[in-house]
Amino acid sequence: MQDRGIARSCRSIRTGDIEMKQFSSLLISLVFATVAHAGTPWTQLHGSASHVGTWNGAIDPAAVQFDWSSSANLFLNRSSQPVLSTSADKIFAYSDLSTHSGAIYAFSTADGSQLWSANVRSRVDLWSASSPAYQNGYVYWAGSDHTGKFSIYKLSETNGSATVWSYDNYLGEIVNDSLTIAGGKLFVSTYGATDSNYSAYSARHYAINLADGQIAWSNTDGGQGQGSMAYDPSRNQVYQTVLQGGQHKVRAYNAGTGAVAWTSSWASQYPFHQDGIAYDAQTDALYLQDYNFNGDGWVYKVAASNGVKTWQAATPRSGTGVPTVDIDGTIYTCGDYGNFVDPGRTRAYAPNGQVDWTVSLAGGWIGSTAWADGYVLVGDQYGDNFYLLNELNGGVVSTLAGSGPAVFGTDHFYTVGSNGRLYAYYAGAQPSIPGDTNRDGDVDLADLGNLAGNYGATSGKAWEQGDFDGDGDVDLVDLGALAGNYGIGVPAPLLDFAKDAASVGLPEPTIVMFLGFGALSLCARRKTVRS
Repeated sequence: MQDRGIARSCRSIRTGDIEMKQFSSLLISLVFATVAHAGTPWTQLHGSASHVGTWNGAIDPAAVQFDWSSSANLFLNRSSQPVLSTSADKIFAYSDLSTHSGAIYAFSTADGSQLWSANVRSRVDLWSASSPAYQNGYVYWAGSDHTGKFSIYKLSETNGSATVWSYDNYLGEIVNDSLTIAGGKLFVSTYGATDSNYSAYSARHYAINLADGQIAWSNTDGGQGQGSMAYDPSRNQVYQTVLQGGQHKVRAYNAGTGAVAWTSSWASQYPFHQDGIAYDAQTDALYLQDYNFNGDGWVYKVAASNGVKTWQAATPRSGTGVPTVDIDGTIYTCGDYGNFVDPGRTRAYAPNGQVDWTVSLAGGWIGSTAWADGYVLVGDQYGDNFYLLNELNGGVVSTLAGSGPAVFGTDHFYTVGSNGRLYAYYAGAQPSIPGDTNRDGDVDLADLGNLAGNYGATSGKAWEQGDFDGDGDVDLVDLGALAGNYGIGVPAPLLDFAKDAASVGLPEPTIVMFLGFGALSLCARRKTVRS
């Protein structure tokens, strides 16, 4: 890889005898040393508010390796997908403490150490648990206790301190639907059981303002069990399943007001239960599954513009899964044979709904697939194996420990095992931009400050502290890497390196030297653009 070669070149240079021409060439190469394989962290169920389940990073199966696992005896729930912070330095996962209580745990993605935990209301006697969601420094969780009181938790990512918004007007509302956050609102649906035998249902859909926790709108359109709403930014709509006149249908709502945009004229054969909806902008379509307890159900492709069903195809039984749609429109689902029979199954569909392949290897009632860089990632609910499958034929590429759905950071992926541990795997990708200390896709003042705070250190430093060539120190070569890429990913106006470097306390002679190199780098960049 280009960046590995650059690192070797950097280590071979001694700053005391660098010639201007040598260093300028090195700096220019560092300017263009960005690589495309670092991905966007998953901060919500199945990746984002659309729940499409694809990751834009790269995976090198030959280089995939175990990084760390969390402590034992935390009882992390495999049906609840963890989520990451935007900077990918923390991952948040749900744990079952008892039948009616749980906790959110925060772990450092650097080494898996536990940062904090926060107790939350929970009701997990319906087999599945909701997934948290992250936005702007807070982790959100929806839960209910044995009385059915419904609450939203807003937890500080720093220490887990909680703001709790409670909605206790409707006894019996069970929440095991995952949260969707978009447009300043949090969208969630309830299961709707009104007594301990689940004999009556009055499930609701909610839109809650993130600013103050007030209900923006709600309705009683739900049936028994509800999946996660998918968000469509082009129309500012959310999509959810409803129970209308005893029929299970799909409905589109205005995300801001709750006004109904359309309701499908067709109804599913089985209840939709807790399976979520995926909205794929590329095909402008919705993908969702219904739930047949005793065997195969159906996966549907539905036009997002009007709710017209494009096709339906048989799919392995799934109770909490969300279909995955990759970049060329191929769809992936997983489930089992009914009645919780092992093994699970994973299936791929062509864009027209025809089955491409099925493997009786992984999946399960609480499983979901994910896709990244030509590979399908799926866990085995009934064992403790986690698989990377070839997207073309379902062939096993790698087998790892773990069994829950995959979630992604920038260069790692994660899964919860049957033992309740969180496993972290290195995807085989190198950091994307030399100088991007916090790996958020740009090189800006925050990165310069991180380097400046460690400048001159001779050992013990890492990428996050400004050591971009992997030799443990933070020196002129590392500063050159950052200076060459300074401003990448930052909207105009461009950052002022000289001014910003002085503001974070870098030595003036060092800054002056880099001003000359900056002009040379700019010329090289313009020449590359023309060519």
